[in-house]
Amino acid sequence: MKRLTITCALLMLTGVVVFAQSPLKVSFWYSVGGNVRDAVEMCIKKYNASQSKYQIEGVFAGNYEESLQKIISAIATGSAPVLIQQAHVYTPQLVDANALEPLDSYIAKDKSFERDKFIEPLFQSNVFNGKTWGLPFNCSTPIMYYNKDLFRKAGLDPEKFPTTWAELYSSAKKISALGKDTYGYILSYGSGWILEGLIWQFGAEWMAKDNSKVLWNQKEHIEAIKFFKKMVDEKVALYKGGEPDFFSGKAGIFVESTASLTRLKSMATFDLGTAEFPAGTRKAVPLGGGSLYIFRRNSQALKDGAWDFIKFMTSKDVQMDWAAATGYLVVRKDAKEALEQEGFLIKKDKRYNTAYLQMPYIHPENESFYPYFLNLRTIYNNAWDKIMMQGADVQATMDEATQKANEVIKDNM
Repeated sequence: MKRLTITCALLMLTGVVVFAQSPLKVSFWYSVGGNVRDAVEMCIKKYNASQSKYQIEGVFAGNYEESLQKIISAIATGSAPVLIQQAHVYTPQLVDANALEPLDSYIAKDKSFERDKFIEPLFQSNVFNGKTWGLPFNCSTPIMYYNKDLFRKAGLDPEKFPTTWAELYSSAKKISALGKDTYGYILSYGSGWILEGLIWQFGAEWMAKDNSKVLWNQKEHIEAIKFFKKMVDEKVALYKGGEPDFFSGKAGIFVESTASLTRLKSMATFDLGTAEFPAGTRKAVPLGGGSLYIFRRNSQALKDGAWDFIKFMTSKDVQMDWAAATGYLVVRKDAKEALEQEGFLIKKDKRYNTAYLQMPYIHPENESFYPYFLNLRTIYNNAWDKIMMQGADVQATMDEATQKANEVIKDNM
Protein backbone atom coordinates (compact mmCIF):
# COMPACT_ATOMS: atom_id res chain seq x y z
CA MET A 1 0.00 0.00 0.00
CA LYS A 2 2.86 2.33 0.87
CA ARG A 3 4.55 1.53 -2.48
CA LEU A 4 1.29 2.25 -4.34
CA THR A 5 0.93 5.58 -2.56
CA ILE A 6 4.48 6.58 -3.50
CA THR A 7 3.92 5.50 -7.11
CA CYS A 8 0.73 7.53 -7.38
CA ALA A 9 2.47 10.52 -5.87
CA LEU A 10 5.24 10.26 -8.44
CA LEU A 11 2.73 9.98 -11.28
CA MET A 12 0.88 12.99 -9.98
CA LEU A 13 4.14 14.90 -9.72
CA THR A 14 5.07 13.91 -13.26
CA GLY A 15 1.67 15.01 -14.46
CA VAL A 16 2.06 18.35 -12.77
CA VAL A 17 5.40 18.88 -14.50
CA VAL A 18 3.90 18.07 -17.91
CA PHE A 19 0.90 20.33 -17.51
CA ALA A 20 2.93 23.13 -15.98
CA GLN A 21 5.16 23.45 -19.02
CA SER A 22 4.63 26.85 -20.59
CA PRO A 23 4.36 27.28 -24.36
CA LEU A 24 7.45 28.64 -26.06
CA LYS A 25 6.91 32.33 -26.73
CA VAL A 26 7.65 33.40 -30.32
CA SER A 27 7.87 37.14 -30.97
CA PHE A 28 6.20 38.32 -34.17
CA TRP A 29 6.33 41.84 -35.64
CA TYR A 30 3.79 42.76 -38.31
CA SER A 31 3.18 45.88 -40.37
CA VAL A 32 -0.47 46.13 -41.37
CA GLY A 33 -2.92 48.38 -39.57
CA GLY A 34 -6.62 49.17 -39.39
CA ASN A 35 -9.09 46.35 -40.04
CA VAL A 36 -6.20 44.29 -41.45
CA ARG A 37 -4.45 44.50 -38.08
CA ASP A 38 -7.60 43.12 -36.49
CA ALA A 39 -7.51 40.22 -38.95
CA VAL A 40 -3.86 39.48 -38.08
CA GLU A 41 -4.64 39.50 -34.37
CA MET A 42 -7.53 37.11 -34.98
CA CYS A 43 -5.18 34.74 -36.81
CA ILE A 44 -2.74 34.86 -33.89
CA LYS A 45 -5.54 34.17 -31.42
CA LYS A 46 -6.76 31.18 -33.44
CA TYR A 47 -3.28 29.73 -33.75
CA ASN A 48 -2.52 30.06 -30.05
CA ALA A 49 -5.82 28.37 -29.21
CA SER A 50 -5.20 25.55 -31.69
CA GLN A 51 -2.11 24.15 -29.96
CA SER A 52 -0.14 24.44 -26.70
CA LYS A 53 3.48 24.14 -27.82
CA TYR A 54 3.99 27.71 -29.00
CA GLN A 55 2.55 31.10 -28.15
CA ILE A 56 2.82 33.80 -30.80
CA GLU A 57 3.23 37.27 -29.34
CA GLY A 58 2.25 39.78 -32.00
CA VAL A 59 3.44 43.38 -32.06
CA PHE A 60 2.34 46.04 -34.56
CA ALA A 61 5.61 47.66 -35.68
CA GLY A 62 4.22 50.47 -37.83
CA ASN A 63 3.85 50.59 -41.60
CA TYR A 64 6.33 48.82 -43.85
CA GLU A 65 8.81 51.68 -44.02
CA GLU A 66 8.60 52.41 -40.27
CA SER A 67 8.97 48.78 -39.32
CA LEU A 68 11.91 48.32 -41.70
CA GLN A 69 13.84 51.00 -39.82
CA LYS A 70 12.93 49.39 -36.49
CA ILE A 71 14.05 46.01 -37.77
CA ILE A 72 17.37 47.35 -39.01
CA SER A 73 17.98 48.94 -35.59
CA ALA A 74 16.98 45.73 -33.83
CA ILE A 75 19.39 43.71 -35.97
CA ALA A 76 22.21 46.06 -34.97
CA THR A 77 21.43 45.72 -31.26
CA GLY A 78 20.72 41.99 -31.34
CA SER A 79 17.08 42.47 -30.36
CA ALA A 80 15.33 41.38 -33.53
CA PRO A 81 12.14 39.31 -33.17
CA VAL A 82 11.90 35.67 -34.21
CA LEU A 83 9.41 36.27 -36.99
CA ILE A 84 8.24 39.22 -39.09
CA GLN A 85 5.61 40.09 -41.65
CA GLN A 86 7.22 42.61 -43.99
CA ALA A 87 6.84 43.89 -47.53
CA HIS A 88 8.69 41.57 -49.90
CA VAL A 89 10.00 44.65 -51.74
CA TYR A 90 12.41 45.27 -48.83
CA THR A 91 13.48 41.65 -48.27
CA PRO A 92 16.77 42.01 -50.21
CA GLN A 93 18.00 44.55 -47.67
CA LEU A 94 17.46 42.07 -44.83
CA VAL A 95 19.13 39.31 -46.86
CA ASP A 96 22.06 41.62 -47.55
CA ALA A 97 22.35 42.15 -43.77
CA ASN A 98 22.56 38.35 -43.33
CA ALA A 99 19.55 38.54 -41.02
CA LEU A 100 17.10 36.05 -42.52
CA GLU A 101 16.89 32.29 -42.31
CA PRO A 102 16.54 30.55 -45.69
CA LEU A 103 13.47 28.33 -45.65
CA ASP A 104 14.54 25.71 -48.19
CA SER A 105 15.61 23.17 -45.56
CA TYR A 106 12.29 23.55 -43.70
CA ILE A 107 10.37 23.06 -46.94
CA ALA A 108 12.43 19.98 -47.86
CA LYS A 109 12.16 18.29 -44.45
CA ASP A 110 8.53 19.04 -43.64
CA LYS A 111 6.41 16.38 -45.32
CA SER A 112 3.21 18.18 -44.33
CA PHE A 113 4.17 21.32 -46.24
CA GLU A 114 2.28 21.60 -49.55
CA ARG A 115 4.69 23.46 -51.79
CA ASP A 116 2.74 22.64 -54.95
CA LYS A 117 -0.38 24.37 -53.62
CA PHE A 118 1.11 27.86 -53.77
CA ILE A 119 0.38 30.25 -56.62
CA GLU A 120 3.76 30.28 -58.33
CA PRO A 121 4.29 34.00 -59.09
CA LEU A 122 3.49 34.81 -55.46
CA PHE A 123 5.83 32.14 -54.11
CA GLN A 124 8.61 33.33 -56.40
CA SER A 125 8.46 36.85 -54.93
CA ASN A 126 10.83 35.61 -52.22
CA VAL A 127 13.11 33.43 -54.29
CA PHE A 128 16.44 34.95 -55.31
CA ASN A 129 20.14 34.21 -54.97
CA GLY A 130 19.16 30.56 -55.24
CA LYS A 131 17.24 30.50 -51.95
CA THR A 132 13.71 30.89 -50.59
CA TRP A 133 13.73 33.65 -47.96
CA GLY A 134 10.10 33.81 -46.97
CA LEU A 135 6.59 32.63 -47.75
CA PRO A 136 3.92 34.92 -49.23
CA PHE A 137 1.11 35.78 -46.85
CA ASN A 138 -0.62 39.08 -47.68
CA CYS A 139 -0.17 39.67 -51.39
CA SER A 140 -1.92 42.47 -53.24
CA THR A 141 -2.08 44.56 -56.37
CA PRO A 142 -3.44 48.08 -56.75
CA ILE A 143 -6.82 48.22 -58.45
CA MET A 144 -9.06 50.98 -59.74
CA TYR A 145 -11.88 52.03 -57.42
CA TYR A 146 -14.49 54.27 -59.02
CA ASN A 147 -17.67 56.15 -58.23
CA LYS A 148 -20.34 54.73 -60.52
CA ASP A 149 -22.74 57.52 -59.60
CA LEU A 150 -20.29 60.14 -60.92
CA PHE A 151 -19.82 58.06 -64.07
CA ARG A 152 -23.58 58.15 -64.66
CA LYS A 153 -23.74 61.87 -63.91
CA ALA A 154 -21.00 62.50 -66.50
CA GLY A 155 -22.88 60.48 -69.14
CA LEU A 156 -20.48 57.51 -68.90
CA ASP A 157 -21.44 53.84 -68.75
CA PRO A 158 -20.63 52.73 -65.17
CA GLU A 159 -20.33 49.11 -66.28
CA LYS A 160 -17.67 49.91 -68.89
CA PHE A 161 -14.56 51.17 -67.15
CA PRO A 162 -11.84 52.56 -69.47
CA THR A 163 -9.54 49.84 -70.78
CA THR A 164 -6.74 52.14 -71.99
CA TRP A 165 -5.10 55.22 -70.49
CA ALA A 166 -6.34 57.32 -73.39
CA GLU A 167 -9.90 56.27 -72.55
CA LEU A 168 -9.31 56.95 -68.86
CA TYR A 169 -8.09 60.46 -69.65
CA SER A 170 -11.21 61.09 -71.74
CA SER A 171 -13.53 59.75 -69.02
CA ALA A 172 -11.71 61.65 -66.27
CA LYS A 173 -12.04 64.87 -68.26
CA LYS A 174 -15.81 64.43 -68.52
CA ILE A 175 -16.07 63.83 -64.78
CA SER A 176 -13.92 66.86 -63.95
CA ALA A 177 -16.23 68.98 -66.11
CA LEU A 178 -19.06 68.35 -63.63
CA GLY A 179 -17.83 71.08 -61.31
CA LYS A 180 -14.94 73.25 -60.17
CA ASP A 181 -13.95 71.03 -57.24
CA THR A 182 -14.54 67.74 -59.03
CA TYR A 183 -11.67 65.61 -60.37
CA GLY A 184 -11.77 62.67 -62.70
CA TYR A 185 -8.80 60.88 -61.20
CA ILE A 186 -6.83 60.89 -57.94
CA LEU A 187 -3.11 60.45 -58.60
CA SER A 188 -1.79 59.08 -55.31
CA TYR A 189 1.13 56.71 -54.97
CA GLY A 190 1.17 55.19 -51.50
CA SER A 191 4.72 54.09 -50.77
CA GLY A 192 5.60 54.59 -54.43
CA TRP A 193 4.49 51.22 -55.75
CA ILE A 194 1.59 52.71 -57.70
CA LEU A 195 3.94 55.01 -59.62
CA GLU A 196 5.91 51.96 -60.77
CA GLY A 197 2.73 50.42 -62.11
CA LEU A 198 1.86 53.62 -63.95
CA ILE A 199 5.18 53.98 -65.77
CA TRP A 200 5.28 50.27 -66.65
CA GLN A 201 2.05 50.80 -68.60
CA PHE A 202 3.97 53.10 -70.94
CA GLY A 203 6.76 50.61 -71.59
CA ALA A 204 9.20 52.21 -69.13
CA GLU A 205 11.43 50.33 -66.71
CA TRP A 206 12.46 51.40 -63.23
CA MET A 207 15.90 49.80 -62.87
CA ALA A 208 18.43 47.86 -64.92
CA LYS A 209 18.18 44.09 -64.43
CA ASP A 210 21.75 43.93 -63.12
CA ASN A 211 21.10 46.71 -60.55
CA SER A 212 23.81 48.85 -62.12
CA LYS A 213 21.62 51.93 -62.61
CA VAL A 214 18.09 53.34 -62.60
CA LEU A 215 16.29 54.11 -65.85
CA TRP A 216 14.22 57.09 -64.81
CA ASN A 217 15.30 59.57 -67.49
CA GLN A 218 14.77 57.39 -70.52
CA LYS A 219 12.25 58.34 -73.21
CA GLU A 220 9.41 56.02 -72.18
CA HIS A 221 9.73 57.06 -68.56
CA ILE A 222 9.63 60.77 -69.39
CA GLU A 223 6.60 60.33 -71.64
CA ALA A 224 4.73 58.48 -68.88
CA ILE A 225 5.35 61.23 -66.33
CA LYS A 226 4.37 63.92 -68.84
CA PHE A 227 1.06 62.13 -69.46
CA PHE A 228 0.13 62.30 -65.78
CA LYS A 229 1.49 65.83 -65.39
CA LYS A 230 -0.86 66.92 -68.16
CA MET A 231 -3.79 65.49 -66.20
CA VAL A 232 -2.70 67.34 -63.07
CA ASP A 233 -2.02 70.62 -64.89
CA GLU A 234 -5.45 70.49 -66.53
CA LYS A 235 -7.04 69.77 -63.12
CA VAL A 236 -8.39 66.53 -64.48
CA ALA A 237 -6.36 64.71 -61.80
CA LEU A 238 -5.76 65.57 -58.16
CA TYR A 239 -2.18 64.84 -57.16
CA LYS A 240 -1.68 63.18 -53.76
CA GLY A 241 -5.38 63.24 -53.04
CA GLY A 242 -6.70 60.54 -50.77
CA GLU A 243 -9.66 58.65 -49.43
CA PRO A 244 -11.42 61.77 -48.03
CA ASP A 245 -11.44 63.31 -51.52
CA PHE A 246 -12.80 60.14 -53.07
CA PHE A 247 -15.46 59.38 -50.47
CA SER A 248 -16.68 62.97 -50.33
CA GLY A 249 -17.72 62.50 -53.96
CA LYS A 250 -15.08 64.91 -55.31
CA ALA A 251 -13.34 62.38 -57.56
CA GLY A 252 -14.37 59.66 -59.96
CA ILE A 253 -11.41 57.27 -59.86
CA PHE A 254 -9.05 56.32 -57.06
CA VAL A 255 -6.17 53.81 -57.10
CA GLU A 256 -5.61 51.76 -53.96
CA SER A 257 -4.61 48.27 -52.87
CA THR A 258 -7.05 45.41 -53.22
CA ALA A 259 -6.31 44.83 -49.52
CA SER A 260 -8.44 47.90 -48.78
CA LEU A 261 -11.53 46.55 -50.54
CA THR A 262 -13.45 45.28 -47.51
CA ARG A 263 -12.82 48.52 -45.62
CA LEU A 264 -13.59 50.81 -48.58
CA LYS A 265 -16.85 48.99 -49.25
CA SER A 266 -18.00 49.82 -45.74
CA MET A 267 -17.11 53.50 -46.23
CA ALA A 268 -18.78 54.12 -49.56
CA THR A 269 -22.07 56.04 -49.60
CA PHE A 270 -22.25 55.70 -53.40
CA ASP A 271 -22.20 52.86 -55.90
CA LEU A 272 -18.58 51.68 -55.65
CA GLY A 273 -17.02 49.86 -58.60
CA THR A 274 -13.64 48.22 -59.09
CA ALA A 275 -11.68 47.64 -62.28
CA GLU A 276 -8.35 46.43 -63.58
CA PHE A 277 -5.56 48.84 -64.47
CA PRO A 278 -6.02 50.24 -67.97
CA ALA A 279 -3.43 49.20 -70.54
CA GLY A 280 -0.88 51.41 -72.23
CA THR A 281 1.73 50.01 -74.57
CA ARG A 282 1.61 46.97 -72.31
CA LYS A 283 -0.38 45.68 -69.34
CA ALA A 284 1.50 45.44 -66.05
CA VAL A 285 0.70 45.89 -62.36
CA PRO A 286 2.96 45.78 -59.30
CA LEU A 287 2.77 42.91 -56.84
CA GLY A 288 2.67 44.43 -53.39
CA GLY A 289 1.97 43.22 -49.92
CA GLY A 290 4.16 41.12 -47.69
CA SER A 291 5.50 37.78 -46.63
CA LEU A 292 6.57 35.96 -43.48
CA TYR A 293 10.26 35.71 -42.56
CA ILE A 294 12.31 34.06 -39.81
CA PHE A 295 15.34 35.77 -38.29
CA ARG A 296 18.46 33.66 -38.36
CA ARG A 297 19.91 34.51 -34.94
CA ASN A 298 17.43 32.65 -32.78
CA SER A 299 17.41 29.23 -31.18
CA GLN A 300 16.29 26.36 -33.38
CA ALA A 301 13.34 25.77 -31.05
CA LEU A 302 12.10 29.32 -31.63
CA LYS A 303 12.67 29.06 -35.39
CA ASP A 304 10.71 25.80 -35.45
CA GLY A 305 7.86 27.60 -33.72
CA ALA A 306 7.99 30.38 -36.27
CA TRP A 307 7.89 27.84 -39.10
CA ASP A 308 4.85 26.14 -37.55
CA PHE A 309 3.04 29.49 -37.41
CA ILE A 310 4.01 30.30 -41.01
CA LYS A 311 2.44 27.02 -42.12
CA PHE A 312 -0.72 27.92 -40.23
CA MET A 313 -0.92 31.41 -41.74
CA THR A 314 -0.47 30.09 -45.28
CA SER A 315 -2.89 27.17 -44.86
CA LYS A 316 -5.93 26.89 -47.09
CA ASP A 317 -8.58 27.72 -44.49
CA VAL A 318 -6.71 30.64 -42.96
CA GLN A 319 -6.01 32.13 -46.38
CA MET A 320 -9.68 31.91 -47.33
CA ASP A 321 -10.78 33.65 -44.14
CA TRP A 322 -8.01 36.22 -44.52
CA ALA A 323 -9.00 37.10 -48.09
CA ALA A 324 -12.67 37.48 -47.16
CA ALA A 325 -11.85 39.71 -44.19
CA THR A 326 -9.46 42.01 -46.05
CA GLY A 327 -9.46 41.76 -49.85
CA TYR A 328 -5.89 40.45 -50.07
CA LEU A 329 -5.15 37.78 -52.64
CA VAL A 330 -5.01 34.21 -51.39
CA VAL A 331 -1.56 32.72 -51.93
CA ARG A 332 -2.73 29.16 -52.55
CA LYS A 333 -4.34 27.61 -55.61
CA ASP A 334 -6.66 25.40 -53.56
CA ALA A 335 -7.87 28.40 -51.54
CA LYS A 336 -8.64 30.33 -54.73
CA GLU A 337 -10.46 27.32 -56.21
CA ALA A 338 -12.53 26.95 -53.05
CA LEU A 339 -13.51 30.64 -53.10
CA GLU A 340 -14.53 30.28 -56.74
CA GLN A 341 -16.62 27.19 -55.96
CA GLU A 342 -18.34 29.04 -53.13
CA GLY A 343 -19.15 31.87 -55.53
CA PHE A 344 -17.32 34.41 -53.37
CA LEU A 345 -15.26 35.87 -56.23
CA ILE A 346 -18.05 36.09 -58.80
CA LYS A 347 -21.58 35.67 -57.46
CA LYS A 348 -21.30 37.15 -53.97
CA ASP A 349 -19.17 40.15 -54.89
CA LYS A 350 -17.26 40.21 -58.16
CA ARG A 351 -15.24 43.20 -56.93
CA TYR A 352 -13.07 40.72 -55.02
CA ASN A 353 -12.17 39.06 -58.32
CA THR A 354 -10.64 42.21 -59.85
CA ALA A 355 -7.15 41.60 -58.46
CA TYR A 356 -7.19 37.99 -59.67
CA LEU A 357 -7.96 39.18 -63.20
CA GLN A 358 -4.67 41.11 -63.05
CA MET A 359 -2.65 38.10 -61.91
CA PRO A 360 -1.20 37.35 -65.39
CA TYR A 361 0.30 40.85 -65.50
CA ILE A 362 1.93 41.16 -62.09
CA HIS A 363 5.53 42.24 -61.63
CA PRO A 364 7.34 42.36 -58.27
CA GLU A 365 7.92 45.95 -57.13
CA ASN A 366 11.62 45.25 -56.69
CA GLU A 367 12.04 43.11 -59.79
CA SER A 368 15.83 42.94 -59.61
CA PHE A 369 15.90 42.42 -55.82
CA TYR A 370 18.03 45.50 -55.12
CA PRO A 371 19.00 45.71 -51.39
CA TYR A 372 18.66 49.48 -50.92
CA PHE A 373 15.41 49.92 -52.75
CA LEU A 374 13.85 52.24 -50.14
CA ASN A 375 16.70 54.74 -50.58
CA LEU A 376 16.07 54.89 -54.32
CA ARG A 377 12.31 55.01 -53.94
CA THR A 378 12.56 58.07 -51.68
CA ILE A 379 14.55 59.94 -54.35
CA TYR A 380 12.04 58.88 -56.99
CA ASN A 381 8.95 59.92 -55.03
CA ASN A 382 10.51 63.29 -54.24
CA ALA A 383 11.14 63.86 -57.95
CA TRP A 384 7.47 63.24 -58.76
CA ASP A 385 6.45 65.66 -56.00
CA LYS A 386 8.75 68.34 -57.41
CA ILE A 387 7.30 67.91 -60.90
CA MET A 388 3.64 67.70 -59.94
CA MET A 389 3.54 70.18 -57.06
CA GLN A 390 6.19 72.71 -58.02
CA GLY A 391 5.92 72.60 -61.80
CA ALA A 392 9.52 71.49 -62.29
CA ASP A 393 10.68 70.42 -65.74
CA VAL A 394 10.17 66.69 -66.20
CA GLN A 395 13.37 65.85 -68.07
CA ALA A 396 15.66 68.02 -65.94
CA THR A 397 14.15 66.75 -62.70
CA MET A 398 14.42 63.10 -63.69
CA ASP A 399 17.98 63.62 -64.94
CA GLU A 400 18.88 65.00 -61.52
CA ALA A 401 17.06 62.21 -59.67
CA THR A 402 18.71 59.58 -61.87
CA GLN A 403 22.14 60.97 -61.06
CA LYS A 404 21.41 60.96 -57.30
CA ALA A 405 20.10 57.41 -57.41
CA ASN A 406 23.04 56.12 -59.41
CA GLU A 407 25.39 57.67 -56.87
CA VAL A 408 23.62 55.72 -54.14
CA ILE A 409 24.02 52.53 -56.18
CA LYS A 410 27.72 53.25 -56.73
CA ASP A 411 28.31 53.98 -53.03
CA ASN A 412 26.74 50.64 -52.03
CA MET A 413 28.55 48.42 -54.53
